[in-house]
Amino acid sequence: MQSEITWSTDEHGALIGARVHDGHLSEIEIADNRPARIVITRASGGRVEFKLHGVSRFGLLGFCNGSIVSDVLAWSLTAAPDDAWAMSDNTWRILFSNDLDDADLIAESRKLRASRSTDTLLQITFSYGGAMAFLCERLSVFDLEEK
Repeated sequence: MQSEITWSTDEHGALIGARVHDGHLSEIEIADNRPARIVITRASGGRVEFKLHGVSRFGLLGFCNGSIVSDVLAWSLTAAPDDAWAMSDNTWRILFSNDLDDADLIAESRKLRASRSTDTLLQITFSYGGAMAFLCERLSVFDLEEK
């Protein structure tokens, strides 16, 4: 059984409501024509599912099963930060898997903002390295209750 979590973000994009800091990655599923799923087991027990509908792009960098969650950030695409290009864990660098130089990265982010302005950008970073970023049409968060 699952119940939807009403989530919001603070002024920095930190996702409020899911309570997954220090939890660990327990499942990830990405498939064509289905929402992507990320399940995090909380440090206190219980599981939270992030369901990403209409994923148009994602990047996964250096994480592994059981990675400890450090931060979960979410923005509407037009509000996503773009002032820290030199940082290796910048959301845009993760989304494009560090494949673009700064000029191309800035240009691509601007194109996406213009063409997909209502989309959501989700970033999950892990302690001791690893990160993932997803661009999706809609993000839903669920508390998974054990039967």
